[in-house]
Amino acid sequence: MTAFLLKFLSISSTGNARVVGSEFVLGGGVHLAWLLLLIILLAAAAVFLYRREEGLSASKRYTLAALRVATFILLVLLIARPIVRFTLEGDIRKAVLLMLDNSASMSIVDPRSEDPDKVRQAIATGALDATGGLKQSAPVGATDLARIDIVRQALANTKLNLIPRLQKEYDLRIVSFGEQLFDVPVEAKQSIAAALDKVKADRASTAMGDGLRNAVSKNRGQPLAGIFLVTDSANNAGSSPIAAAELAAREGVPVYAWGVGITNPKDIAVASVFARDVGFIDDELPVVTRLRTSGMVGQSVKVVATLNKQKVGEQDVKITADGEQLVQMPITPATPGTFNLEVMVDPLPSEAVKDNNSQSQQVRIVDGKIKVLYVEQQPRWEFKYLEALLLRDRRVAAKFVLLEGDKELSAGGEKSPFLAQIPQTKEELFKFDLIIIGDVDPSAISKPQMDALEQFVGQFGGAVVMISGHRFAPQRYSGTALEKMLPVEWESGMSPLGSGKTKNDQPIKFELTPAGKSSEVLRLADDELASTQVWEKLPPLF
Repeated sequence: MTAFLLKFLSISSTGNARVVGSEFVLGGGVHLAWLLLLIILLAAAAVFLYRREEGLSASKRYTLAALRVATFILLVLLIARPIVRFTLEGDIRKAVLLMLDNSASMSIVDPRSEDPDKVRQAIATGALDATGGLKQSAPVGATDLARIDIVRQALANTKLNLIPRLQKEYDLRIVSFGEQLFDVPVEAKQSIAAALDKVKADRASTAMGDGLRNAVSKNRGQPLAGIFLVTDSANNAGSSPIAAAELAAREGVPVYAWGVGITNPKDIAVASVFARDVGFIDDELPVVTRLRTSGMVGQSVKVVATLNKQKVGEQDVKITADGEQLVQMPITPATPGTFNLEVMVDPLPSEAVKDNNSQSQQVRIVDGKIKVLYVEQQPRWEFKYLEALLLRDRRVAAKFVLLEGDKELSAGGEKSPFLAQIPQTKEELFKFDLIIIGDVDPSAISKPQMDALEQFVGQFGGAVVMISGHRFAPQRYSGTALEKMLPVEWESGMSPLGSGKTKNDQPIKFELTPAGKSSEVLRLADDELASTQVWEKLPPLF
């Protein structure tokens, strides 16, 4: 009876557990006498009602009455929440959960150049005495193994005898984890070592924290002696492993970690490449590369930039500290076209991972000038500044329309940078790459021109910039085709500025969105953090 009860309750034991006591209690503090009284009253009411029922035989009335009484008893028991407590005496076997990392990084073959790392592998594989420590002489000519192969051989090593020693005291359960947790089945008459041989290191990521949380959750309520975590610690997804280990500690489940790898892994990775999407031939294109290094302080590496595999720049970089290091290397493209910009570092023989030494992005190199049309109402300060800036930039072909300017400005014909009026047709407008609208009275722009601007942006990928001002922009453009393109939300009932009913004397402080912080267009310094600090120091706009 005891064995059946333990099996029914899913409790593992050594076989000598026995029931030494039992107790029947009700949830919510309900007394048993009141419960019995309620059942008797309900049963009496059911019998009384069915005795008065006419048109049924006596046997049918008794049967229905009995069913009704049984229903009342079940309902009362559900409401009272009865609990039967058994007191067991004996030894309960706890379980140990073996969690094996099966992410792709566990297939890495670490170059073991230092003696302690060679000795560790030799101990794991059984080539050296497990009790001899790291002062033993490293074997000569040993082949470096993948991390997961070292784990398999260590767990199957009869000299270490890890699995039999665990199984003697605990129930050993095995799971693997990458981005998810999977049970590793051990078939009848199959050794655990044979089951581990079927575990492949091919998962895309390592979510160590999520794996620990799921393991604790799935075994909550069960006697768990601890979690034996075998991993290379390359956590790159999911929640924090530290927070998950603290959760396990609160549940009374210790975590024993075996870090697989080498003491001082050497690696250099090209983490990311930043460059403008569009550049000009014979014009400097800044390229910022983020290097991530480990165990290579003091060494020098050569960073090479290529466009479609043709070298366009290189730079010798000295690694000053482990972690991240920015490398600025401007390049000067000589031909137009769309190119694959790749930045790479030649892998060193001592590196643990050699497939992360390059990153690439697409860039477009153009030969022509950017055609800009700038329309302004009067020669305010912003106009004078941009006019000088655009005219002296050799990459820009600029035309200007000054609505309240001197008519003689456009007298020079094609040689003059000024036009007599805003281009009237779509064909004329669409010749430009960028159209700047200053503080212009919207009545000076006809509806066909407004519609053409909307098509210019929405259908043909052109760019329109509005520079706000005190007279017209952007308030007067509410309800026009340009309103749809502006990053402005008009308040309900807002009056046009020209009506004199609103003021623009409230400062506006801009904040970068997460996408804005990483955008090269909004980058005001060499790195993201410095750029964010510059943005925070900028004065507000009105």
